[in-house]
Amino acid sequence: MSEIFLSVLNMSLTASYVIIFVILIRLLLKKAPKVISYALWGVVAFRLLIPFSFESMFSLMPRNTNAVPIPQDIIYQQSPQINSGIGVVDSLVNNSLPAPTIGASVNPLQIYVEIGAYIWVLGIIALLVYSLVSILILKRQLKSAQLIDQNIFEARNLKTPFVLGLIKPKIYLPVGLNATERSYILLHEQTHIHRKDHIIKVLAFLILSVHWFNPLVWIAFMLMSKDMELSCDERVLKEMDEDIKKPYANSLLLLATGRHIINGSPLAFGEGNVGGRIKNVLNFKKPTAWLIVVSVALVVVLSIGLASNRANDGIGDYDFYNFSVNGFMLGADTNKMDTSLLTPTAPLNSNSDYEFNFEEVRYSANEETGRLKKMIVNVYDNGIMSMLVAHANGKDNVSLDSNETYQIEGIEAILGKGKTGWHDREQRLRYMEYRHKEGRLSATVRFVYTDGVDGVTHRLVWVIAESSLPYPYPYPDEKQFRDLRPMIKVGDMLFLDTNKEISIEIGDSDIIGEVVSSVTQHEKPAENGQTNFGSIGSKYAYYDENIVVLINNKWILFERENNIYQLNFSEIDYTRIEKLQLNNINIIEEKIIDKDFSAFIFTNNENGEYKGAINSHGKSYYIGQVSMENTPEDLMGIEELQIFGKRAVKFHGILGANYAQAYYWLVEEKTEDSIFQVDGSTIEIDLDNDDKKEIVATIGTIPETRIYKLKEGEIYVSDINKSIGAKSVYLKDEGKKLFEVYFEPNKPEQYVFDKDSFIRK
Repeated sequence: MSEIFLSVLNMSLTASYVIIFVILIRLLLKKAPKVISYALWGVVAFRLLIPFSFESMFSLMPRNTNAVPIPQDIIYQQSPQINSGIGVVDSLVNNSLPAPTIGASVNPLQIYVEIGAYIWVLGIIALLVYSLVSILILKRQLKSAQLIDQNIFEARNLKTPFVLGLIKPKIYLPVGLNATERSYILLHEQTHIHRKDHIIKVLAFLILSVHWFNPLVWIAFMLMSKDMELSCDERVLKEMDEDIKKPYANSLLLLATGRHIINGSPLAFGEGNVGGRIKNVLNFKKPTAWLIVVSVALVVVLSIGLASNRANDGIGDYDFYNFSVNGFMLGADTNKMDTSLLTPTAPLNSNSDYEFNFEEVRYSANEETGRLKKMIVNVYDNGIMSMLVAHANGKDNVSLDSNETYQIEGIEAILGKGKTGWHDREQRLRYMEYRHKEGRLSATVRFVYTDGVDGVTHRLVWVIAESSLPYPYPYPDEKQFRDLRPMIKVGDMLFLDTNKEISIEIGDSDIIGEVVSSVTQHEKPAENGQTNFGSIGSKYAYYDENIVVLINNKWILFERENNIYQLNFSEIDYTRIEKLQLNNINIIEEKIIDKDFSAFIFTNNENGEYKGAINSHGKSYYIGQVSMENTPEDLMGIEELQIFGKRAVKFHGILGANYAQAYYWLVEEKTEDSIFQVDGSTIEIDLDNDDKKEIVATIGTIPETRIYKLKEGEIYVSDINKSIGAKSVYLKDEGKKLFEVYFEPNKPEQYVFDKDSFIRK
């Protein structure tokens, strides 16, 4: 409900600009036909009713207005902020918004929004109940009304006419009107029905009920009702002779002396604003043809201008995954970042909440994952942005060279026009901002540049990036986009990182080139001197048949591509489990994990199969068949172990000749996503040297081997045989993590696993 409430708040705030605009237009169009003002309230209804809009260069919305002033993820933000486009309002509100308390389970703002949502719903209910009660009371008063013609009734206790009903509206008139007065009033009420005003009024009231907390919406509802009546009067006068103006005005004056009906419900609306209506009737003149044409054109232009958002809002087809500036990347693992070459300095004059401060960059990391979520990179001192990566408008691998990094125009040429504004007026710093949104999550990149400082115009000073998205990540629908091993292209040959440091002396004469450009980590370099890991400017030289690259003052060995195979990984499917009734089963083996968890193998006296089950918090679940009938006990069992750095239980057994299998249960995960099946003989081994064991499974007389590992919190599997095109693969030496691979019969080759690749020994 909180998300719906925030959406309504955003619609109400955006519509407030439109309401103010329409009110001003009404003042300027006093002498124009009132149908213009009446029509413009439809744009207000659109803004209040539809949670989205379209972009147009003809938009009349204020330049700094944000189509979503209150972000949907505001209750999750570390520094909650709104962006209404009014600096004073934003400053007052943002300074009063509570930030999350460290260690607290609930964000205070989340509580306030939840309370506000309940109050909002109660307000809607109160208005609807009041309206319903009003109409019931009114209907009771009309029981004695007499039908005089079709849908026309007369009632003795009425002093003013009105329309009642939605599907089959009825006209109620006071008793005692003469023939002339009745003709005017009937034409007026019938015009209401013909124009569907009785339906429009109901819709307007329902919209008001949703936005009851906004005083501008109440004002809009009242002004719309006045414009409805005035435009209806003008329609009557236009269809009849202008000589009826005085009699018509007298009829309005006569009816104004009576008491009004209960008008709390829009299903029955009488004729209010009598003074204004009389004045408008007496001053009415039939509009000329050219005035009608101009009026219609004006309504169309204003409707488009007020219904559309400015195209320049900085939210477009961007994807800032792997966004990198001068070696710092959103989503990078800060535990593996090399900051040894950076010198800590005093805090910078910019936004707070940044945990680390160095000479050229400030950044903070997610406490749970260690991933970099905010960064401020200084590009002014050296004037170089070594790599800017952003997927935008169909363009992959956006990189800027030194000629473009000095000015914001280089960014704009690639990413298009973003949202602009002042970053610091005193220092005359402006910004260009872009956002990538996925539901309530978003990533924002702001480029801060000079506006005439030291005679240099539009020169970049800072790049500020912040993300609540889990960057970096592969595109979910494009499996080919995966993080590849670091590599460099020299000539026509690719060389891949072995992560080995080579202790050699390399002279200037041995240098054959330096890194000139970079692509993203999920791409292979395509040009000479290009990498997929940054390090622009790093020198490289030949080393035997391979390459060494100078990275952080160390010569790192890169081997030819044909010595290394990148493995393909795909996410596993979890085993579907079923609830198990413990009656009529025979437990063969049981392992108590702790007071809440246990695992057991059982038979159910039906076919002699051995089956696995778990008990979690008092509930039992069947996971699948572990072994066949008459399987020796030493070939099946239950083990408690650690895999992927997680507590786990392993069921293992034999289903047939040379067909082993195992079920792994991640004890502390969600029950429905905690068990997966692995075919083959399995062992647990730390392949990545990260103190977390992976699973290696081998099956068949001609060995087919798979590796299971944890990536970004999810379990992935690689079929090695398919990945590298091998006939057979098996783990030969667990200690050395050495695999024997046969691409051809009787020609074994030895490979080690490293960074999701097989490297030939």
